[in-house]
Amino acid sequence: MADRSKMPIRPGAFRIFEHRLRLPVIASPMFIVSTPELVIAQCKAGIVGSFPALNARTTEALDAWLTEIETACASAAGSNTV
Repeated sequence: MADRSKMPIRPGAFRIFEHRLRLPVIASPMFIVSTPELVIAQCKAGIVGSFPALNARTTEALDAWLTEIETACASAAGSNTV
């Protein structure tokens, strides 16, 4: 396995977020605590919001969460799938 601590980051690799984020911060996905409301608040604060997909419990709920987040957020958000 490669030692990722020594892998170079391409210059400009994060430019896609340049105009979408106020701070170069990604909120950790927290089990049970992370909800669409928290992710939306994080996005509106100018950071990348995230949540564990398992927090939604069902695929239907996950679909509803993703739709709610996409509708409310113009910036970056992510889901941690296990």
